[in-house]
Order: sequence, then C-alpha cells, then structure tokens
Amino acid sequence: MDDAGTIRNILPREIRPGVLVCPDTESVARAASRYFVEWAWQAVARHGVYRVALSGGSTPRAFYRCLASDEYRLQVDWAKVHLYWGDERAVPPDDPESNYGMARTELLLRVPIPPGNVHRMEAERPELGRAAEAYEDLLRDSFERDTHGLPRFDLILLGMGSDGHTASIFPGTRSIRGTSRWVSTPWVPRLAKRRMTLTLPVLNAAHRAARATRDRAGRETHVPGGRSGSGAPAARDWNGRRYLRRSAKFLRRERAPQAKRRLMILAGDVGGTKCNLALFTAQNGRLRAVFEQRFASKDYPRFDDVVVDFVRQTIEHCASDKIVAAGFGVAGPVIGNRVKATNLPWIVDAQSLAKEIGIARVILLNDLAATAHSLAHLEAADRFILNEGIAQPGASRALIAAGTGLGESILFWDGRRYLVLPTEGGHADFAPRTDREIEFLRFMKKRARNVSWELILSGRGFASLHEFVNPAVKHPSFETPEVDPAPEITHNALTGSCAVCVETVELWIGMYGAEAGNLALKSLSLAGMYVAGGIAVKILPKLKDGAFLEAFCDKEKFRPVLERIPITVVLNEKAPLLGAAYEALAGVQQGARNVRAR
Repeated sequence: MDDAGTIRNILPREIRPGVLVCPDTESVARAASRYFVEWAWQAVARHGVYRVALSGGSTPRAFYRCLASDEYRLQVDWAKVHLYWGDERAVPPDDPESNYGMARTELLLRVPIPPGNVHRMEAERPELGRAAEAYEDLLRDSFERDTHGLPRFDLILLGMGSDGHTASIFPGTRSIRGTSRWVSTPWVPRLAKRRMTLTLPVLNAAHRAARATRDRAGRETHVPGGRSGSGAPAARDWNGRRYLRRSAKFLRRERAPQAKRRLMILAGDVGGTKCNLALFTAQNGRLRAVFEQRFASKDYPRFDDVVVDFVRQTIEHCASDKIVAAGFGVAGPVIGNRVKATNLPWIVDAQSLAKEIGIARVILLNDLAATAHSLAHLEAADRFILNEGIAQPGASRALIAAGTGLGESILFWDGRRYLVLPTEGGHADFAPRTDREIEFLRFMKKRARNVSWELILSGRGFASLHEFVNPAVKHPSFETPEVDPAPEITHNALTGSCAVCVETVELWIGMYGAEAGNLALKSLSLAGMYVAGGIAVKILPKLKDGAFLEAFCDKEKFRPVLERIPITVVLNEKAPLLGAAYEALAGVQQGARNVRAR
C-alpha cells in the first residue's frame, strides 16, 4: 500500500475506531452525514433533543450540502434539532467570512428546522465581550450541567488548521488554558483580530466531537466523535505546541514491543448490505475495540475474502499482537458451525475460514444470537427502558429485532450465565389480530404466497403498509427504486407531516408489539424482553407513546403477566459485533479453564 493510487483504491476506510480516512471532501461529507443522522436518532431517543455546535470551512460546506440532500435531510427530525456554533468571526452574518452565513446558505435554508432552534453567535456586535456573555447566558439557560458544571453538546463539529488550531483556539493563546468561562473572545496575533469561540472545557465536555483534517497527501481524515473521555478533545503539550489529543495521537501510533504483546479478538457482524469487522483487545475480561472497518457485502464473492482483506489492513496497526479467536454473527441459521447467508450468495464455514486466516478458534453465530450475547455487556447509555416491570431472577429473556429482516432469540439461565437459543421465528406466518390487519393480510396475499412476520416487521414492510393505507399518496423516495422509502415514511410520521405515514407507522408498531408479546408468551421471558435492530432506535418516540406496550400486553388471560415483564430497547446498533466478540472471548476463557483443570 505504498503508492498513493493503491491507497486511494481502498478509501474510505476506518484505520482505527473513530478515525476514517477518505479520498476526498465528498466522501467525508457523506460519512459525516451518516454519522449525523445516526447520532440524531440516538440523542433524541435519550433525551428528546439533538444539540449540535457547527463550524465553518470548506469541508463543513460540503457536509452541509450533503446533509441537506433528500437522502439525509428526510431522516432527521429537524424540530428536535438545536444548532449552535463553535466559533465565529467578528463579521456580519451576510459577510462571506461568516460561519453562520455559510451554514445558512448551504444548510439552514434547505432543511425544515424551526427558526427558534437556530442559535447563532452575534459576533458582529461592537462590544464583542458583551456578545460573548450573552451567548454564554443562552447556553446556561438551554443546557443542563454535567458533573463539572459544564454544558454537554450532543455533537460539536470541528476542523483543524495547519497550525493546530481548532474552533478559534489557537496555539499560544490564553484560551487554551483552563477557564471557568464557556465562551471567550481571544485575540489572534497572527490575524490581528478577535474572534468568539467556545472554550476548551466546553469542547472537552461534549458527548461527541467530530473533526475533519487533511494529511500531506491531500486525503481527508474524518474523526467521528467517541463518547466523553475517548472521542472528545483534550489539550496536551507536544514539543512546545498545544494540540487536541485524538486529532494528533492516532497519527503517531507505535507498535507494541514484544514484551507488551496483546491478545486480540476478531469479530464481525455480517449482513446483506454491509459487513462490520473489528479487532478487540482483551483485558481483565473486558474488550476494547482498537481497529474497525466496514465493507460493502456486494463487493466480495466470498466472506473469507472480506476477512482476509480486513486482517491485511490490521497488520500496520497490530503487527506484534496475536489474534487468538474470532467470532462472527451472520444473518442465517448456523448448523454445524456453518451457515448459508440469508441474503447473500455466501456459505461461511468456520473450519475453512480458520485455515484461511490462521486462527485456531473461529465460531459462527446467528446475528440475533450475537446481539443476545451483547446484552450483558451493554452500558446504561445503550439501553432505554420502555416498561420498568419486575424482572424474575433466573427466568428466561427474549430478544426481537426488526431491521433489514426480523430476528428473534430466546435466552435461558444456566445458573452461571444466559445461554442463547437462536430461532428463525421471524419467518413464521403473520397472524392478524384486528379486522384492519385481516384486510392487510388479504392485500399481502396478492403479492406473496407466504406472508411471514418478517415481510411486514422489517424496513420493507413500511412501503407495503403505506400502499395499503392509501395507494394514491406518493413521496419523493417512492420514485427511485434504489432509495429505501422507510426513512421518509417514519420521518413524516414522527413530524406528523403526512397522515398516511402516521397511520402506517401506528399499524406497524401495533403489529410489532403484538409479535413481541407472542414471543414473550412462547418463551415465558419473565426476566425481560429486549427490542433491538435499527428501526427501534429511529422510531423510539412512537414506541414510547404506549401503543407498542398495549399490543404487547393484549393477550387473552395473560395481561397481568405481560405487564410485569421489563421491556428494554437496545440503542447500540453495534451490539451484534460486540456480542460476537464476547462469545469468542468466552470460548478462549473456557479453553484456558479446561487446560488448568487437567
């Protein structure tokens, strides 16, 4: 990968968790738009609002244009988005140098965000210090404080200049130092001007901070923000200059000496559209991702080729470390550690894959089983409690997940941990409950000989339901076969802008709750029902309105039993990857125990 042409052919790629290298500005803009949409869903699911600080510059300009396109604009509930600015030049808003003016032209005029949700820095005011105080007062009135008394943005967008400055915090200026102020007006000697900027403590307090920089070859590097303490910026001295830790540290990673050789776990989430692979380091029974990459499934004739490509890319980062086991969650039934992928022409065989990549221990799991194995390792921020209930210790759990398809799993307690029983329950026959649902079944029978739950409770089910409710109503995404209409339908339902979309989503949620209740009865999951998959996060405000829970509990004589079952929504969409990694680690630990017992 020494020549630039070869490197460009494999871009964009994630060279380590949270560091994405892209060949050009357009690729950065698309990647940033995907992250923006995903984090918007998560933030709204957590606390009902998405607070973002914007930035200026050439890369944000391309990002704003991309985010305002139909592909991404329709996936965001703009009524719940509040926009602020990380810094601003002391110019009027219509000046070409204004960060707000650029964002207004490229983004704000193209998306349906309420004017009251846009909070700009009025840096053109003659008394810049008073303007900074007013902006700080606005933040203090708008934000709850963290444990350090600071506002916590859901996302702060940042760039980095060639001299290492970010926002309007320049090397050598006082604003780099600790301060109790949230907004300052530093004097920039090189420019002989003052600017308004959020201070370093506020940048550090952000839930996520995303940065875009250029390397010497002109390639764009996008650093998606991690959680506080890992992805947020932090100041440090380096050869007399001040930098942001994550923005520079990844560029100078050194290989571990032999004495500090780490044991690594390789894991993957294998889907019909994409494959997410990651390398984890294991320490004290916990896993930490050190390298992650996403692959388009259609680009590879075999899954083995995906893994070989991934392992090749890890060499430059983990050459002295040892991969001791691998685990992969695959959409499809696993029989004899071998699986025929449901939506791909792939047959994945653990034994042949182990030989191909030189790893002795390789396990395959159904993708829902992989998600189930992650439940014990999720953080509090990865869960949303839909029904508190009263969990019965030692009882079964159940997992249902709607996304590209519909997956169902059951978890049994063996006295030490939960064991996962994978199922293909999503392919069971759809059972309507109401006259309206009976009409819908008749509608679907004209299209398919077998109408399964998965045909309805998946992304493709929204389009079918929408046509059933009112075939005369069309939306822009319906006109292009390559575009999935589900995001537009769910967005319109959340904003209430289309009555047909609202009814579509309400019907879908009622059926989803009913099938979750069916699974709870069949498994008697008195220790909890878990709802995972990408759709639940995106429509969480609707899941919370009570219709899902009502359909879940509406079961003949068993309402009192079902009302006591805790229901938890899994917010972490990387749960299958995490679960596959922990199950591979469990195999290594069990092998070590067996050796000691001999």
